[in-house]
Amino acid sequence: MVVRRIDTLLALKAISLASRLKENDRRVAAALIEHFNRRTGQCDPGLKRIANLLGISTRTVIRSIHRLEAAGLFQKVRHGGHLNRNRYEPIWSRLREIEAEWCARFARSAQSRVTEMSPAGCQPCHIDSDSSGVQTCRSNLMNETCSKGQKDEVGRVSSLLSSTTVGGTRSAEAARTEAERRWTEALHKQFAHLPVTYAEIIDCIDTPMREAANDAEIRWPGSGLLHILRQLGKSS
Repeated sequence: MVVRRIDTLLALKAISLASRLKENDRRVAAALIEHFNRRTGQCDPGLKRIANLLGISTRTVIRSIHRLEAAGLFQKVRHGGHLNRNRYEPIWSRLREIEAEWCARFARSAQSRVTEMSPAGCQPCHIDSDSSGVQTCRSNLMNETCSKGQKDEVGRVSSLLSSTTVGGTRSAEAARTEAERRWTEALHKQFAHLPVTYAEIIDCIDTPMREAANDAEIRWPGSGLLHILRQLGKSS
């Protein structure tokens, strides 16, 4: 099969979501994906190289690879190539399955948060014991009061509306700035240790995608990065 750039990105997402894996298992899996060459299909980093990159022992790497094989995420192929290294083949179908299951579960969770309005009607304007009354003043005091300073009042209202609009605009801009900061920090935290993949993600994010991620993050904190990953999957 032809492995696309988005496949490696979604594989990293699936690895982070896969169950029954230890933290080092996820790190080793991410390192294997980072070494995968989409053009040649080659993925044969040495155990010592992976251990040095992750700051763990080679025995820990071996145990993690065994668990990744048992989880059906990678297949190890022994060959007599360069330095007798093993070749590691990601099981792309299983990785896509994990990512699809997550998207479906996320969509169901989003729908369950939507609540319906109460069907109860509003209370009538008057209660049973209330009775109508007659205005005792011959003139409308409200009209008289308003007519004396109508121009001043209109000016004050206009000024208030103007300041409120400016303040609301500034508040909205601040909210979008904070939302973008959150999802970009989450993106950096998750992929910065994978420089090749991280650079590819950054290249794919255009202005409409960034603005949509900001909207998602404002609606629900933590959704900005998920929106980016979903959109990259759709555009592949």
